[in-house]
Amino acid sequence: MIQRDLQLNLLKWKEKEDKKPLVLRGARQVGKSTVVDIFGQTYSNYLKYNLDEDEDRTILERDLSLDDRINIMFANKLMRKKEGDTLIFLDEIQNSPKAINLLRYCSRFA
Repeated sequence: MIQRDLQLNLLKWKEKEDKKPLVLRGARQVGKSTVVDIFGQTYSNYLKYNLDEDEDRTILERDLSLDDRINIMFANKLMRKKEGDTLIFLDEIQNSPKAINLLRYCSRFA
């Protein structure tokens, strides 16, 4: 039931016109990533980066424009960006202060 409520809240967030980056907080190992993975299926493009992984974290920490960074993120996951909406999930973002800082620039893509 809780996951269903969370999914409904995520869908409401998706429909907002003025949405900002979304941060899910909670205890470890309760299913936050799983809920986002399911939610990601409602997007044309879904990228998941786990910032526990050095390779994923390095891409987020390079000095690049946001557009270049997103293009590299797609290429790194061997994905071609499709027409439509995009969700980028930064799992374990607390491991990269630089990635956290990037969130303030992301609302133009929301």
